Amino acid sequence: MPVVEACVRCQTHYVDSTGEYNFVRQVIEKFHEEAKKQGVALVSCCAFDSVPGDLGNYFVRKGLGSEVAEVKAFYQLAHGGMSGGTAHSVMAVHESCGLEDNDPYSLLPKDAPRPPTAPARRGVWYDFSERRLTGPFFMSATNERIVRRTNALLGYGGTYVEAIEGTLGAVVGATITKYMMTAVLAVPFLRRYVAENWLPPAGTGPTQSQREMSWYKCIFVATDKSGKVLRRAFLSDTRDGYTASGLYISECALSALQMAKEGTLGFGVLTPMAAFGDVLLQRVQNAGVVVEAVEETTTGTATPTQ
Repeated sequence: MPVVEACVRCQTHYVDSTGEYNFVRQVIEKFHEEAKKQGVALVSCCAFDSVPGDLGNYFVRKGLGSEVAEVKAFYQLAHGGMSGGTAHSVMAVHESCGLEDNDPYSLLPKDAPRPPTAPARRGVWYDFSERRLTGPFFMSATNERIVRRTNALLGYGGTYVEAIEGTLGAVVGATITKYMMTAVLAVPFLRRYVAENWLPPAGTGPTQSQREMSWYKCIFVATDKSGKVLRRAFLSDTRDGYTASGLYISECALSALQMAKEGTLGFGVLTPMAAFGDVLLQRVQNAGVVVEAVEETTTGTATPTQ
């Protein structure tokens, strides 16, 4: 928080790679209005949390306006594991979360409309419309909040929900892991015991060979109120999550520099796509991340357009 405060005071734009939505809420409450007055952009979650989800939601909605009632995101991951720093950050989030952070709309602007409920994937779920077996995505708590703030800042309506997809074994495993983590994180003494005795130390992480075998891809589906599919979009990358995080935050920083020079950068506490929009989209595409519309094949499956 002192770094954010210094950036506002010194009128310096700011990006970070945090995935801690409670931290983002505190930044919004303390600095959003002052950052707007000072002409400063403060942009959090510029890494794997939460650029892919934010970017995919932005891309699949382009040109559709108020027609979109819901965007669903389906993730597939092949990753080499979690770093010690990430694991300890997850623990730190739950140590410092307040009751207000349980609100799925905790990052919305104060004057933004709030739907009565937030969609969520809490267990193994077969999505009949998309023919996908899904489970809860461990990063959705942050990603969904960031995308909801993006939608509010850009004047989009509708909802956003994420899930992980895969084989029955993979989805069941992800669901069990999610609920075990939730149970441990909810109990303070268990949380501290795990942090002290089970987690890898900060500074450690997946090996180079594990990272080289990693990749991720996501399908984003925009539907109207009747459930009719308006557009599907595909995002994929052959990088592991940590290398991708380095790419994303670098491109966010360069987008901020470019837009500040052009005089097109907005101010306040923003999200990656609310801040950088098409500039960031073009930059990550130029860096090799595939982001494109998909179309239906004769067999009914969605494939990227060429």
